[in-house]
Amino acid sequence: MRAESRDRIWNGARIALDLLVAGLAIWQLVTLLHVWSQRIGYPYDLEWMEGATLISALRVKQGLPLYGVPDATYIPFIYPPLYAWVVAGLSTVLPTVFPFGYGLARAVSIVGTLSATAALVFGAREAGARWSVALGCAAIFLGTWEETGTFFDLVRIDGLSIGLIGWALVLAAGRTPARAIAGGALLAVAFMCKHHAAIFGFPILAALWYRDGRAHALRFALAALIPAVVFLVGMQIATDGRFWLWLVQVPSNHGLVAKRFWPWVSVTSLWPLKYTTSGATLEVAAATPIVWGMAVVGLVSALRNREALKASPRFAYWIGIAGTGLFVVSLMRGHVGGYVNVLMPMMWVQALWPALLTRRAGEGLVGLGLQALVAVQIVTGHGTYTYEVPTPADRKQGDALIAELRDLPDPLLIPEAPYYAVLAGHDPSFSLITLWDISDASVPKAAGVSTIRGLIAQRHWKSAVFTDNKVEPSIGRAYKKQRALKHRGPSTRTGWTVRLRSVWEPIAAKDTSEGSPDRPADAVREEPDLPQPLE
Repeated sequence: MRAESRDRIWNGARIALDLLVAGLAIWQLVTLLHVWSQRIGYPYDLEWMEGATLISALRVKQGLPLYGVPDATYIPFIYPPLYAWVVAGLSTVLPTVFPFGYGLARAVSIVGTLSATAALVFGAREAGARWSVALGCAAIFLGTWEETGTFFDLVRIDGLSIGLIGWALVLAAGRTPARAIAGGALLAVAFMCKHHAAIFGFPILAALWYRDGRAHALRFALAALIPAVVFLVGMQIATDGRFWLWLVQVPSNHGLVAKRFWPWVSVTSLWPLKYTTSGATLEVAAATPIVWGMAVVGLVSALRNREALKASPRFAYWIGIAGTGLFVVSLMRGHVGGYVNVLMPMMWVQALWPALLTRRAGEGLVGLGLQALVAVQIVTGHGTYTYEVPTPADRKQGDALIAELRDLPDPLLIPEAPYYAVLAGHDPSFSLITLWDISDASVPKAAGVSTIRGLIAQRHWKSAVFTDNKVEPSIGRAYKKQRALKHRGPSTRTGWTVRLRSVWEPIAAKDTSEGSPDRPADAVREEPDLPQPLE
């Protein structure tokens, strides 16, 4: 066969693969955009902490403190305020364009997620990958939507956070002073959204120092550190010293679930072989097994040729980021209450690996083979995404529920769906997850759990709505089920399943003993059986 013919065949195969990978990437993006368009305007909780997060933004909009003393309407979250600031700010500055509510808050998350995908394309192209592979990296990340709890478009801080972290990482990878400063500054902003972002500063600093020298690393460090310190000091002053309590002291007293932190494989049967796996690392690998297979082979190859590795500082930079990412998500997943949404940063980091690997493989047969594997990973990561979309029946159930809630006596307690109280014209309710956050005996008393317990014991709320007959113990000692809801609320679509079912009322003082006729003993759920909180 002539050389010209071989070249034509080779170029044709490369073009076909480019078109295939790019087409699959567009397919993944369009599919998710279609699903998100059906979720963005849904006026009720898709995940049980959406409403509680929205209340934080509502407090900013109303000029109320985010990190004050807990009261009947609000217990602070253990997160920084940036997401709440952005949602509240947009609805205040441009209320006709951005009316306050679920739609606006989900739009902020979607923009953050799409920004993260754009950062992947930018980083992949800068690493020398072909356009099709760069788009494939973005599609691989988007394909982990279900594996991360479908949090990309929810009223949660994760979408905005990963957008900021992604751009901080790819900008800091550059070699110019401006890039180091921009990466550092953006990492500081990411810290203001979700504070685990700060940990990525350490591998970035080490890599820049090793690659470009102390002066370059110092630029990055100062750009990240100065705004972060100003932010912390300013928040401490503005909150009368309580910001550190909620940001560090409260969450640091939560436990660690070892089997979610470390990779675990438990063999339940030798023949036939049956086993279960757990641990953040295995969860991430299971989401993109083909990418991980490519990465293992590529890493072994790189370690066998250390001179080539030294000549590729960008590859070494991302190895450090990957190791840090695994540690971060393992720590967050192992944290009591850590849900799969915390895996998102590592899902983003690993999505860039195909670009780094195909660039090192070159334009030959190995490079084409890796590109084909990218296409396979996109296909295997694509889902049907039907359950995640709320139905018209869900909307009707929600509308009927809110109408029923309007007639309940004030004040109303709905800790599992606190924003529904606002929709029904009542004052907000504190969120159950925030009560769990401060309920451990090791949490500082300044977090105010005694205040909330006192309000419960005093029967402050004249009515309450819960998911079933078994409730948080302190509430079960002061309230009893009155009746089932006429209109049960729609079920959440991810995370801990919540569907409101019953109306409760305060128990008269004479009825508070265990197992009284008005309150059966099984109406109280003991602490060990409480559902595990999800973050």
